[in-house]
Amino acid sequence: MRAFLTRVHARCKGNRGYPRDVPTILDIEAGIRIFVGGMLRKFISIKSVGRFLSSAAVGNPQLSRHVLMFGANGFGKTTLCAILRSLQSGDATGITGRKTLGGDAEPLVDILADGGNALFQDGAWSRNIPEIAVFDATFVAENVHSGDVVESDHKRNLYRVIIGREGVALAQDEERLALEIRDKQSDARTAERVVEALVPLGIKFEDFLSLLADPDIDAKIAAQEQAVAAALQASQIKARSALKAIAAPALPASFAVVLTKTLEGIAEGAEGKIAAHLTGHVRSTRPSATARRGRLRR
Repeated sequence: MRAFLTRVHARCKGNRGYPRDVPTILDIEAGIRIFVGGMLRKFISIKSVGRFLSSAAVGNPQLSRHVLMFGANGFGKTTLCAILRSLQSGDATGITGRKTLGGDAEPLVDILADGGNALFQDGAWSRNIPEIAVFDATFVAENVHSGDVVESDHKRNLYRVIIGREGVALAQDEERLALEIRDKQSDARTAERVVEALVPLGIKFEDFLSLLADPDIDAKIAAQEQAVAAALQASQIKARSALKAIAAPALPASFAVVLTKTLEGIAEGAEGKIAAHLTGHVRSTRPSATARRGRLRR
């Protein structure tokens, strides 16, 4: 751990564009912290944060460029790193999550730095110092190593530290492109599922995609639809009952005699039947006026 963090710090300090006066906190071992930089001037007071119930020593010296702080485990070295990381990021959870157990007072931190005091009160900092860099176990877990596996996210986060400020733009571009790639892959999977639903049975998806476009596909589809419709009609016709023979009606015996008559013969026959009807129902043998009129008209 010591050798690795020392190399990281050396590479950062050696990169062009990495400010040499950035306050850097190296977590070399469990019992030692080394503060490097000239921006932080003094820890004025720390209250209700971890073991710091009320730390405001009189005559607290101003921090020099290199400060060595050491102590046994559990005496607040990691708490100091958490405070400085919160000051760098503005994330209050690093302090509020370390509120002193059993204490009623809320966490309060007052740090003197270039440009004035940085006061943490009521769950927020009065100002941030984003130039601070903290290299400790938390940094390693978030950016370099987690368990026994180095993930791609760790490497991606480490780019921002190792290559300095000039690499931030590249890291942002890499993150943007990674998001675009994930979006495109998601769109491709969605489109693939839509196409798979249209693939006919018995054809593999890859073979379906390799099929060439047929310029006459519309005409072929129409012809097949007609063939299917004809097949359906044929099956319906086959399902119907067969036609039955219809017997012709018997013609009367006088039908042939009627066909031999003309219109004039039919008129005379009709007149004779009318006259016979009238003779049988009228006392006078003279034709009625109606009959006479009909004869005159004819």
